[in-house]
Amino acid sequence: KEVVDIAEEPIETRERGLRYLHTKKIPILDGDGNPQFLLGISEDITERKQVRQELQRAKEAAEAAISEFEKVMAVRRNTNQQLAQVSKQTREISGSIRVRRFEVITYFVESLGQLRAVRGEIISLRDLRYIDTAQVDAMEKEVEENTQRLAGDCVRFLLKPESLKPYHA
Repeated sequence: KEVVDIAEEPIETRERGLRYLHTKKIPILDGDGNPQFLLGISEDITERKQVRQELQRAKEAAEAAISEFEKVMAVRRNTNQQLAQVSKQTREISGSIRVRRFEVITYFVESLGQLRAVRGEIISLRDLRYIDTAQVDAMEKEVEENTQRLAGDCVRFLLKPESLKPYHA
């Protein structure tokens, strides 16, 4: 014979449609201790429930936005790391070509192979989301120019009679 607390009780009303009530019920006992009446007190909590639901939806939307933002930031970091790595490789290869003395054909072959490999890396960068295409374009142009110049130097080297002497012995 205790108070019954019903936290949320849906009821259909004629004029206001579906409502939610917080209800407390307690039996009123007669002299012998038997329930004679039922006393109920209800509070309409429909608006409070709706506000909670709206707050929950807003919270879920905010969490989804934060999660998406974190994913975008991770993709951007990854893209920037790959761009930095390929940019460093490009600078190193270009620098080594500028200072290298091309005295044998294998040096040309090795350097042209490095340029071809890094060009493939540069082209692959275009598939990354949030890539700085202007920087990729500049790297690709630099590699293409180095390749053309080095290929021309290689042809001029091969036209010299002594260029293949080490392979005739």
